[in-house]
Amino acid sequence: MLFTHGRFPDRRLHQRAVMAVATLGSRPLDSIPHAAKDWGQAKAIYRWIGNKRVRFKMLVQSVSASTAHAAAGRGRIFAIQDTTAVSFPKSTAAKLGPIGKPNSHGMFVHTTLAVDENGIVLGILDLQWWCRKPEDRGCAATRKQRPIEAKESFRWLRGMRAARRAFCENLPADPRPYLIHVMDREGDIHKVFEEALAWGLTLTHNCHGRAGGAVS
Repeated sequence: MLFTHGRFPDRRLHQRAVMAVATLGSRPLDSIPHAAKDWGQAKAIYRWIGNKRVRFKMLVQSVSASTAHAAAGRGRIFAIQDTTAVSFPKSTAAKLGPIGKPNSHGMFVHTTLAVDENGIVLGILDLQWWCRKPEDRGCAATRKQRPIEAKESFRWLRGMRAARRAFCENLPADPRPYLIHVMDREGDIHKVFEEALAWGLTLTHNCHGRAGGAVS
């Protein structure tokens, strides 16, 4: 179950997280008041979302821990990364950024999914999001001068590290599956291959531009 291995400041926040996800997950197209069984439950969800002790990193770590446990004892797991541009054309209050198309604004979401050999999605190993600043347009001339940590392409390295960390921190070596990193051609970055080789991964590359490596 999601958040079974959650890492929250106290038990109450953990229980409320499980309740909120179960409630909203059962009716994903509904608003919070419509998904909740009554106003008391809706208010509890709003308070949990607004609680300053509930941080994005905490939620991602809790989800990745549950995903790692779901993968225990399986032979191989594919850690598949990809980026999605999410558009909010009618939003005026949120602090969004350009997403590539003229006059379009939104945010980017980069997900690392754990998928088993039968194609079954076990959960999320990492989740990143960001909004571009308007001044980021036309900065190609200085891109090569910036360190990898200051580039959007760092998301591929961050996803690899998070997937590896999720398994190493939550599973002992025996039931820990082989991890195969899968990316599209945007992940063909020297630093990605450099770090993979440093870990002892075996690198592969096919004609569709997807790179992969396996580590126990």
